[in-house]
Amino acid sequence: MAEHKDQHYVPQVYLRQFSPDPEHRSLNMIRIPTMDVVPSVALKGQCQENHFYGKDLKLEKALGELEGHFGDLLRKFDNKEFFPANQTPERVHLLSHTMIQWARTKVSATRTADAAKLPYEIAFKDYLRKKAPEIPKDVVDRMGFVPQNPAAPAAISVGQGAMNTIFLTDLGLKVMIAPRGTAFITSDNPVVMTNPLFLGQWNGCVTGLNARGLVILFPVSPTSLVVLFDSLIYKIGPASKRIFEAQQNDINYANCLQYLNADKAVYFQDSAGAPSLVASFKKVHGLRRDQLTSTKRFGPVVTPRGTEEIIHQFNEDIRYAPPVSFLKPRDNVRHIPFGYRNELLRRLHAEFQEAVERGVFGPNQFAEFMEIDAKKLGIPI
Repeated sequence: MAEHKDQHYVPQVYLRQFSPDPEHRSLNMIRIPTMDVVPSVALKGQCQENHFYGKDLKLEKALGELEGHFGDLLRKFDNKEFFPANQTPERVHLLSHTMIQWARTKVSATRTADAAKLPYEIAFKDYLRKKAPEIPKDVVDRMGFVPQNPAAPAAISVGQGAMNTIFLTDLGLKVMIAPRGTAFITSDNPVVMTNPLFLGQWNGCVTGLNARGLVILFPVSPTSLVVLFDSLIYKIGPASKRIFEAQQNDINYANCLQYLNADKAVYFQDSAGAPSLVASFKKVHGLRRDQLTSTKRFGPVVTPRGTEEIIHQFNEDIRYAPPVSFLKPRDNVRHIPFGYRNELLRRLHAEFQEAVERGVFGPNQFAEFMEIDAKKLGIPI
């Protein structure tokens, strides 16, 4: 049991891609929010907590098996001409690993915990204020829910991530290459979701998995960054190239998003780049989120049950969308309203959830489900 006590929410096989030493045992780190630069920290001790996924080790061991396949895929990106084409195992594995990496971090576990507890805390506190006025207000305000199993939010988040991979199958994919003398960085929350067209134009989150205008940025090495994007909304890089070279403003954009998206640390390969990274981060520091989720109340509204309120909870988006070279909205898309990107995927997702509940597939058997259902419907994977 002790050998699996330290459980990584960003796998070591991924972090090694950004190690500066030949043995891949260390990383250069910038702490958040102090901006302290820490060279050559031990890679093994990063992005892990004791029994983060639970003491029974079931999820930890399942993720360990997936990480072996993930490592094989990451090493293919060392060849700058590698591209995971449609309808190949590499494409399916990339989508699956991207989604699971997004779901398995401490940030995602916190979001899952907030989604489970915040609406109930609001309703419970309202009830106490009305029904038990003798309880002091400051006591009620300090009350909160604590999960019986501290690892439950992480486990739930990973399971949801596995089942939600289907929402990535309609996105375009390109690989952006860092030119010589530049590099992509990573963090303890490396899969970034953004929506440059609709940021700030909607009263809530615009980076949902089935959101129109979604863009996902995932650095897979210091030289390669995977871009998944809504191809009906954006043009990414040269139209004729699946793999293209970034400009300096593209590198800055991707790296600042890593900083803004991170929890406690960003990691990078070349220690000489630390001063410029810190300078860039300081310019955008004010855009970091004070909280991961927000809850808004609407009402009161009259329903057959009486007078009620609507509690709306959503993830807080990172509102950072400077001009960049690689990403441009297509002509005549600014009039398109925000909404769901793909109704067919919503239906397929419901079918997959039902199949998982019936025991036909496991939450991590997205590839098998897609082979049966998506291909016959003509969805490229």
